[in-house]
Amino acid sequence: MDDLTHIMTFCRTVETGSITDAAKSLHLTKSVASRRITALEENLGVSLLKRSPRGAVATEAGELYYARSREILDRLEDARQQVSGLGSDLVGRVRMTAPRSLSDLIMNRAYASFLKENPGVELDLNLDDRTVDLIGEGYDLALRVGTLKDSSLIGRKLTDLSRAAVASPEYLAVHGTPKSPSDLQHHTCIFYSNMEARAQWRFTGPTGDQQSVKVQGRISTNSGQAQMELACAGLGIAVLPQFFIHQALTEGRLQTILTDYTQNSLGIYALYPPSRQQNAKVRALVDHLKAYCQQPDIQCCF
Repeated sequence: MDDLTHIMTFCRTVETGSITDAAKSLHLTKSVASRRITALEENLGVSLLKRSPRGAVATEAGELYYARSREILDRLEDARQQVSGLGSDLVGRVRMTAPRSLSDLIMNRAYASFLKENPGVELDLNLDDRTVDLIGEGYDLALRVGTLKDSSLIGRKLTDLSRAAVASPEYLAVHGTPKSPSDLQHHTCIFYSNMEARAQWRFTGPTGDQQSVKVQGRISTNSGQAQMELACAGLGIAVLPQFFIHQALTEGRLQTILTDYTQNSLGIYALYPPSRQQNAKVRALVDHLKAYCQQPDIQCCF
């Protein structure tokens, strides 16, 4: 059995979520792709895929086999590039995951400019606000917003990200403007559900003193974009990264409050597994994203 072609077919099926789509991308018939996967499962003695409403989904054994197989295929691709005399040309695929809102509002232009400069690169981009398991799901690169936690991943900060407490002029006209963080206890707040201790907001005062206040509200969402729109609609106070509120502040739909107080800034990080550290495509893409984030017209959004 030609294990490599069978493994490639299986990996592509996991990545596309469909045997039909995998077959098309590999220029195979669906029947040939199916036979390859069946032969691979028989050889391993385990079931690698299961059917679901979403299509073909890896089993627990399939997820483990995919992660290890993807790493091997990527290393083979790296080796091919190094010995094929490609020089400075970048060729091949990068699997990347990034937050949807950050990408839609700012970073999509960076992805586009990188691909224009490197026509040999294929970008498989998954936009998802959840924290993706890079190694387990076979990704080469991830963008993350927050504080970098200890992990087996390699992280490079692209830029700092400031946050501010905001509300609409209409909300403040009705409910008044908080003068200190403790005043927030008497206001309606809009929570970001993906954040730990979402109802405990922390501020640093003008003299460096730390203040923590427990806030309340009836809206919780995993979307910063939704937080911003709900705040614009006068439904409460939100603490949001600058890139969400930059336009709304300019248009007067939101205004900052508690301007004498700050929240700890977050970072935008590029993370990748150690196995991708020497990958030329990944390094070039991270360099490009960092340079993009440092441009003055982009920095004002952070």
